[in-house]
Amino acid sequence: MATKAAPHLAHRIGVRLEYTLDPRWRMLFGNREFALIDWDKRLQIGKGQDMAKALQHLIAASADRLQRYALDWLKVKLQYGGRIRDFREALARSMRELERSSKGKEQLAVWLPIST
Repeated sequence: MATKAAPHLAHRIGVRLEYTLDPRWRMLFGNREFALIDWDKRLQIGKGQDMAKALQHLIAASADRLQRYALDWLKVKLQYGGRIRDFREALARSMRELERSSKGKEQLAVWLPIST
């Protein structure tokens, strides 16, 4: 990867093209952990719905059609500091927001056992 002062420019040198990328992109794509976010859906997610956005990213980052996550793992992953019962409610609200923002497109199904 070339590193020059003007990272957004592509220079034509003879018949060869040289692209200069911002070195910070390596942090984003170097480990090949990235997701293709459906930006139409993303823009439909309401303001203040950070958990819904994080869930959309988590789901999009996996090619698995069936994804299973332990509730305590999700709580840590989503950096939720409250009680587990409050997390369940926040998670349910976020899932409803993802469903609402999909508007008839392929949906997300979630099963949360009833807490005792």
